[in-house]
Parts: sequence; structure tokens; C-alpha cells
Amino acid sequence: MVAFRSRTSLPVSLSFALALAACGSNTAGPSRVGGAGAGGASGSAGGPGSGGASTCPPGTPGQPTLGGSLARVAGVPPPDAFNSNDGEFGNVEGPVWIGDALYVSEMSGDSYDAQNPRVNRARILKVSASGEVSVQIADSGSNGLAVDRNGSIVAAVHKDGSLTRFSLPGGQATPIVTAYQGARFDAPNDVAIRSDGTLYFSDPSFQAPDSLPQSATRVYRVPAGGSSAEPIPSAASPDTFNNPNGVTLSVGEDFLYVAASRGRRYPVLADGTLGAGQDFPAASGGDGMAVDCAGNLYVARQRAVVVYTPAGQMIGSIPVPEVQSATNVAFGGADGKTLFVTGLGEQKGLFRMTLDVPGRPY
Repeated sequence: MVAFRSRTSLPVSLSFALALAACGSNTAGPSRVGGAGAGGASGSAGGPGSGGASTCPPGTPGQPTLGGSLARVAGVPPPDAFNSNDGEFGNVEGPVWIGDALYVSEMSGDSYDAQNPRVNRARILKVSASGEVSVQIADSGSNGLAVDRNGSIVAAVHKDGSLTRFSLPGGQATPIVTAYQGARFDAPNDVAIRSDGTLYFSDPSFQAPDSLPQSATRVYRVPAGGSSAEPIPSAASPDTFNNPNGVTLSVGEDFLYVAASRGRRYPVLADGTLGAGQDFPAASGGDGMAVDCAGNLYVARQRAVVVYTPAGQMIGSIPVPEVQSATNVAFGGADGKTLFVTGLGEQKGLFRMTLDVPGRPY
């Protein structure tokens, strides 16, 4: 997600330049499609709501048909005191499909602390399959969301600089990791979960306190069942980024994609650790991302979702004209073919369309 203004601060410009030139000239090298460990349509155990990658049906087409248009989901966000009756600049983020509903974070224009105006108040909304919208967690402080193997929400929480698990339906919060080298994280932004429980999350400075806790903005890995994080690709050789943003895994879980001003792609090894990353222009300038069951990558960028092949070649784009910027994207619905897109601005909200290719729930 990109930084945005609040009532307690002056407008904030986008925190990095959007690399639109990369859309038509991505040559990141070949990627195998269709086999386990190929980043293509291999499918993993479990379905939406069970954590990890969703099961991908056989015969998934290589590319989606992008002829449709997005429709706004009514009532997201619900107009109330949290967002001045939907009358202020705000942000909807972090869509994830769990069971039979979509969950999203909503950030208001208010901050938790007047001394740190970028740390925006946030809550988690639930959107049922029938379209009913409710407040699931009134004060989550969250941005990006994912679902673990137990069907709980794992949230990137900028409020306290943590990665936190929220149980469903009760919403009980359990911190997973809270600090690196003795200091809280800056502002955890997005999270991806491998089917074995390994966590990967980005930590930019968009919603961080004014006095930044960390010396650099990084992406971190938390081993399955672990309670500490280390920078990727390894603690011995950490990469730093200019505000890393979206993170997502390929369908075969053999690559981790990182959106940043310079996008990167990392091979995922058998134990969940990462090999050396390579530049991946399709993720450059991107925000949230998702993959479909053919391995195609969907990147929220400015006022569109741009779709790429697993090799990083542009397929096409889906306009999101009503918002200032599209912030994230996810698949959901009973058959996994509903594409959900979130956006920020005065006309913030949630949008949906049906595709002919199913995808991962986050």
C-alpha cells in the first residue's frame, strides 16, 4: 500500500515512482508452467480458508480473458464514525477470502497518535458471499491480511509494528513477531504464507512512527512455527529495498515475488529459505499482488491491475478508474474465480469481477 494523507497531516505524495515503463518490456527469464515447483498450475493441498495455496483444478488455461470490468461492492466501507460517514480520504486493503467470506482492512484518515500522523487507525471488515458487510475486528491496526492453515487471519499490523494472528470468529489477537534486533518493525504491510506455515512479510515505512525504529526497509521470513524473523534472502546476506510493498508466492511455492520500486523474485528452497533474488520488472512499482492457477501474476499498480505471465510478460490490464490508486488484489468466491480489488482515495472501496481462471485466495 502507498502512503496517504490523514486529517492530522498534510497530503502525502506516493512514496515511490510507479514503473509503468516495465509493463511492456519485462524479460525476467523463463518460468516453467504446470508442474509442482514450477511456479505454474501445480496446486497445493487445501482450499480457500484452509491456509497455504488453494487447490487448482486440472486444465487451467494459460491466460485469463480480461474483457470484463470491475463492479463496486456496495457498503465497503460501511459509512459510520470510523470514516466520517464515508466522507474522508481513506484506504481499503489486504483482501483475503476465508471460508465463505472476504476480509479486508480499512484505514481511516485519523491516526492513533497525533505525534505520529502516519500511523492510521485500522479495522477489519467482513464481506459475506451474499454481500453483507460487518465490522469483524473494530481495532486491528492492520494492513495486509493472509489466512493460515487453521483458518485464522495473519495480519501485518502497522499500529504496533507486529505480525499478529487474529482467530475467527472471535478475533483474539496473538502476536507472532514484534521486533528485529531489539526494535519494533517499522510498519508491516503485506504477508504471504507458505503451505508449511513459513511466513514472509514486507516492512516499509508508509505507516511507521515518525522516528523510524529500523535502520532499513526490508522483507522478512519467519520459519514455520517460529517466533523470530530474519531479513531475506538470509540473515548473513540481507537485501534492503526502497519501501517493499506487496509479497506473494507462486502457485508452486517455488518463487517469492516482492513488489518495490525495483521488483524482485526469489527462489524458495525446500526448507522455506530463499536463494539469491533477481530483478523482476513486472513487480516494479507495484502494490499488492496475487497469482492465478496458471501462475499468472496480478499487480495492483496506480489505477489498474496489470496481469503478467509467470515469465513477466504483460498480458493486459484491468482498469480501476474510481479510485486514486488500486492497493491490492485477491481471488475468492466458491470457485475461486472472483477477483477482488481494493483501492484508496476519496472514492476508496472494494471491487469485483468474475474471471475464467481461478486463483489463490490471497
